[in-house]
Amino acid sequence: MRHGSGIGAVAAALMLVSAPLSAQVARDSSVDWLVSAGSEAENYLRVLQVAGLAPLTQWSVRPFSATKLRTIAPSDSTHPWASQFRLRPASHSSFAFIQPEGIAILNTTFPYGYNDGPIWAGRGLTLAASGGVRGHYGPLSFTLAPQLFIAQNAGFPLAPNGRTGPQAFGDAYSFGIDLPQRFGDGAYGRFDPGQSSVQLSVARLALGASTANEYWGPAREQPFLLGNNAAGFAHAFLGTDGPLWLGPIQLNVRLIAGRLDQSAYSYAEWANRRRYISGVVAAIGVKQLPGLEIGGGRLFENVWPDTGFSYGDVIRPLFQSLLKTKLNQKFGNAGDKPDNQLASIFARWAFPESGVEVYGEYGREDNAWDTRDLLLEPDHDVAYLLGLARVWKRPGGRLLVVRGEVLNSAMTDLRRVRDQAPNYVHFPVVQGHTQEGQVLGAPSGFGGGSAGMVLDLYAPSSRLTMSWRRSMREPPPAPTFVHDVTHTVSMDGVFFRRRI
Repeated sequence: MRHGSGIGAVAAALMLVSAPLSAQVARDSSVDWLVSAGSEAENYLRVLQVAGLAPLTQWSVRPFSATKLRTIAPSDSTHPWASQFRLRPASHSSFAFIQPEGIAILNTTFPYGYNDGPIWAGRGLTLAASGGVRGHYGPLSFTLAPQLFIAQNAGFPLAPNGRTGPQAFGDAYSFGIDLPQRFGDGAYGRFDPGQSSVQLSVARLALGASTANEYWGPAREQPFLLGNNAAGFAHAFLGTDGPLWLGPIQLNVRLIAGRLDQSAYSYAEWANRRRYISGVVAAIGVKQLPGLEIGGGRLFENVWPDTGFSYGDVIRPLFQSLLKTKLNQKFGNAGDKPDNQLASIFARWAFPESGVEVYGEYGREDNAWDTRDLLLEPDHDVAYLLGLARVWKRPGGRLLVVRGEVLNSAMTDLRRVRDQAPNYVHFPVVQGHTQEGQVLGAPSGFGGGSAGMVLDLYAPSSRLTMSWRRSMREPPPAPTFVHDVTHTVSMDGVFFRRRI
């Protein structure tokens, strides 16, 4: 945490990959990419789709299942990573080792990092490694892909929060979110189950359990509801196995229920450490408008119930009213319940013929009071996102990508006449929208927003990226706090090597 602005983060990532892979997947002793939500491989697949080099599909409900990936894999070898990237199993069954990945991050002045799953990159050097196995047999598929990281977590000046002991490392702007400035005063690391899952696919429906990241909405870097900024959480899921055609309508839906955990520096009482999360997301497309998808999602987070769960807890996101007046009739207490509720609507339109995609999202924290409130004050406790990407095919089989994204999650002028809280905060669930001390949704969604421009160059043996990002933390209404603005200019890349 810093007051004012600063540029102090230098990060580099290196992916070590074994010998280039052939176009066919062997039944054993093979190595395969892990296309998890927000991963390097998935981002590359999205670029191919926008460039028209891979089949077009909906992008707002992820992760993609193994079944779905086989239908959207690149159909030819004209893309930059043709010798490295393959997705299709060759038979009714398969078993493969997942490409091992090593990451090194160096932050010279303060902690900096986002959208890297369980990794928390403190000041100093952070090292991470992942790998595993995956396979399928008929309708049953599995992935075992744990990740290990260790952060030097060197010291730096903390913004005072008035607490002592472990809570002194907690967030200084709000006691309603589990977002530590630093994870203790020594080296910090964790072994995480990572992108592991098991799934049964029958009749275009999918049922399973997972610790992998869910990624909802069309955003590339700042999804309002769920993304890969934090570790995935243990959950069960049920939904369509990729978009399902119902006449001219394409439907993709997913229902989840799981458990959230907090860091050792949360402000929550011991009895409320565990939380329950349930949610639903859906996207639709129209056959006559290829590339267009429109959808929305909804999440509920509550203290873990001592009395156990009911069927109603799981399906609650499907049927509970969006208006507090309706809830008041049922529950009393002015319609308030001890939970954190998030919802968003979104849209994306991709034009492969032009190499362009545009998308946007509107997210809201908590319920509107009634229909009048919803219509007259749509900017109460909300966030807005707009994004654009353009892909050019260059000589030598390269792809050049220019993309940008703007997220505004700052509290609006309505705070002058009506109470507002930062997004991802809702008492009495004081961990906020987090998992293990990191935000589950947009990395910059809590208290401000961000803007960024990114240039990616994909070549047969590498990806090189240059980027500029501006993020803001908005202070609480206190004269001792000021806006915290960070500008970051970075370069990073991925490089392949051949096995000798």
